Amino acid sequence: MIRQIDRNKPQAASRASRKLPVRTSKSVAGSTKGQPAKSLSRARALRSNQEMREVSVDRIYHSALKLFVEQGYRSTTIDEIAAGAGLTKGGVYFYISKKEHLMAQMLDDISARYIDDIITKLKAQDLTAQEKLVAFMHSQVTFALENPEEVMLLVMSSVEFSKRNDALTEKIDAIYERMREFILMTIKQGLASKSFATKLHPIATASFYVATHDGMMLEWYRRAAKIDGTELVRVFREVFLRALS
Repeated sequence: MIRQIDRNKPQAASRASRKLPVRTSKSVAGSTKGQPAKSLSRARALRSNQEMREVSVDRIYHSALKLFVEQGYRSTTIDEIAAGAGLTKGGVYFYISKKEHLMAQMLDDISARYIDDIITKLKAQDLTAQEKLVAFMHSQVTFALENPEEVMLLVMSSVEFSKRNDALTEKIDAIYERMREFILMTIKQGLASKSFATKLHPIATASFYVATHDGMMLEWYRRAAKIDGTELVRVFREVFLRALS
């Protein structure tokens, strides 16, 4: 049974993998063994400052994430992000130059972990087309379980920024195109190897995958306390694979 999503609790995410446009000073690296007392004190202070920066960035990330999902990017102000992060407006601007840059980097971070890294790993393995599709679905579901708000930011942003002519729209469209293209190439692989025998148009089938993905994630998010997410994903997998067989 999929756990209930607590929308008031920040979702866990690796700070090591999160790369927001943060303005920071150089951190101290290497061992402090043998250094004078003043140097050791300075090193400890810099490390402490770096830890504080990481905490602040994490708070900004989760505050922005929650607000962007709940009320949309354009309706969210820096003041609201600052309040949610427990920082001043100036404190937020110390780490980010503008809201657009924050959103762009958040999308890059989510895309890398939710789509691009998975595709890279699967392409490097000797898998059948069906094995690739199943592995891709499984990896995305695993990520969504741990980071539901981040998946919803991608899905809801695709609607908010649809048919606009700006950098964020181009970024979101490119993210979805990479997912669609991977599914299309995998379908073509299956048709070439005769493991798939569908007469459905490959491009339309890949678009169906993306459309079902977004709809499934929305339903999962809306009814997290009532729906069996495992069964929902199983139905999606079975329906999609049968359509290809």
